[in-house]
Amino acid sequence: MRDKKVWSNFDNTAFFIKVFCEAFGNSKAYFCSKALSVNLSGVREWTDLYPLVEIVRLPEALDYYRSKGLNFFKYVYTKNYSMRNFFNFFFKILINGDKAGISYISFTNHFLKNLIYPYSWLSIIFFVIRKSKLLIKKLI
Repeated sequence: MRDKKVWSNFDNTAFFIKVFCEAFGNSKAYFCSKALSVNLSGVREWTDLYPLVEIVRLPEALDYYRSKGLNFFKYVYTKNYSMRNFFNFFFKILINGDKAGISYISFTNHFLKNLIYPYSWLSIIFFVIRKSKLLIKKLI
């Protein structure tokens, strides 16, 4: 917590995940398929950091959940899914530099360790398919 820059580490980005995990770790929970409340106000100052959040901070949250007892198979399944935009978002972070939070990335922890998940590699194909569909829509 010594680093006071916003989004610079997991603790000052997603502290609430640690609080919720400790507070509700042994509680029964359920999923509600429809949103009960969505409260938005003002400008989203973190939009440039969205790729960092999706491919770095969310997988870190899964790592934390795993350290607190998340089932191994659920962990692997969910972590793999979280890599569905891995290469294109990593590329965006590289291109945009500090604006996208490149200084917050550890090449070993956030890049190399995630290459074992199939979706990290399939993210290239997913990206090409999405862009192809958009191009086809524009042409039609």
